[in-house]
Amino acid sequence: MPRAKLLALFLFIGLAPVAAQALEIAGFGRIQPAGGIVSVGAPTSDTIAEIRVREGQEVKAGELLAVLSSRTERELQLEEAKLALEQAELERSSSLKIEEQKRADLKDGLAGAKARLANLYENKAETYVSPEYMAEREGDIAGFEQQLQLSALGLERLRRSMDLTVTRAQKQVAIAEAALRNTSVVSPLNGRVFKVLGRRGEHVPPVLFMIGDTSTMFVLAEVYESDVLRVAPGQKASIRSSAFNGRMTGTVESLGAMIYKSSLESLDASTQAGSRVVEVLIRLDPNPFADKLVNLQVDVRIRE
Repeated sequence: MPRAKLLALFLFIGLAPVAAQALEIAGFGRIQPAGGIVSVGAPTSDTIAEIRVREGQEVKAGELLAVLSSRTERELQLEEAKLALEQAELERSSSLKIEEQKRADLKDGLAGAKARLANLYENKAETYVSPEYMAEREGDIAGFEQQLQLSALGLERLRRSMDLTVTRAQKQVAIAEAALRNTSVVSPLNGRVFKVLGRRGEHVPPVLFMIGDTSTMFVLAEVYESDVLRVAPGQKASIRSSAFNGRMTGTVESLGAMIYKSSLESLDASTQAGSRVVEVLIRLDPNPFADKLVNLQVDVRIRE
């Protein structure tokens, strides 16, 4: 074979792996559940009365995870607030009924005064009635009308005052209900309890539970800033680690919106650990063990 052809063949063989490698974007990341790992906390001024779940347990959204020691006190406060609200509503109803009855009596009095005056006018031709007496009867009507006007103003003031008292009592009930809810720690999502960070009798830590939705697993990868324009949603990716044989596969779902300094250490000493990177979210294809490797650091290769 001519020397020039041999040289061309060697160059082709040597460059082929380089060309293949150029089609892959290298990075590293961690296996994460859908939505990441969710930290669940509670008021840190309280202590733990009960832990209702264990690590590894599957839970539903709204399921009770723990009960805090102040629950009994908060229940009593809520009961007291409800009694105060009931009392305020009864007082409002009773007071308004009394005032409305007073107005009804005044209306009856006014109607009677008008009827008496009308009767005097009808019988004026037959029975003498002094002008002074007529004036007194007309004064009776004016008096009742004035009292009704004052009564209307008083009733409105009373209604506003009673409504304000009831509203304040309702707010106290709402505050007591919120305080009672805070004594129950519930799961914010369907998922698995990864970590329980407190025990009965201890003060509540800033994070009491770590939970994640393992129904779909992801890799939160970091790609070097120099490669970010080569990455796009829909690209296929392969994931490897010494923790499992073979590889996982997945699809790029989204890219981060900013560049920052990597907080991960590459498993490959030859890579640029500590470089500036962009986050890339990769949805893993179904496999039997990804949900058992949450937070595992992995090497990632994304195919262009």
